[in-house]
Amino acid sequence: KANGFKTMCTPFDERSVSTIIEDEFDFLKIASCSCSDWTLLEAAVKTSLPIVASIGGASLKEVDNLISFFHNRKKDFVIQHCVGEYPTPTEKMNLNQIDFLKDRYSHVRFGFSTHENPEDTDLIKMAVAKGAESFERHVGIPTPEWPLNQYSSNLDQIRKWLEAARFALKACGEGSERYE
Repeated sequence: KANGFKTMCTPFDERSVSTIIEDEFDFLKIASCSCSDWTLLEAAVKTSLPIVASIGGASLKEVDNLISFFHNRKKDFVIQHCVGEYPTPTEKMNLNQIDFLKDRYSHVRFGFSTHENPEDTDLIKMAVAKGAESFERHVGIPTPEWPLNQYSSNLDQIRKWLEAARFALKACGEGSERYE
């Protein structure tokens, strides 16, 4: 938070939603596996926190229902394109799903939740170019007892990932109106 980053936490039960509020996180994250857990979703929408929801393994009907649920409750939310394979090989990223989702739900903001090799900085650039508006990356600090998994970034890798995102944002420039 001291460096301007927002914090996010994922509850897997209703009681954890209260803990996230008490711990003063900035966003509430709904994991792909919980995008049709209506009891959890009801607890989540009662908070004042904006919601970031990943839809990795969700069917189109589940995505329709989730977006309708948030929209009808006038909830501030972002839907994240995500692939539920950890780590995700490049050929399975399906970044064109961002285009599909934006076309289908023009009133919704979309992001990118990613689990690729932490050395890869190309995919974040592509997600930015496709119009993703939020980005999620697993970050960790390895210890002798607990090494990082294959999809979490160390501090140097996350720095490079963020620099790549910043580069892509700059290169993409203005897109909401005609540039003159």
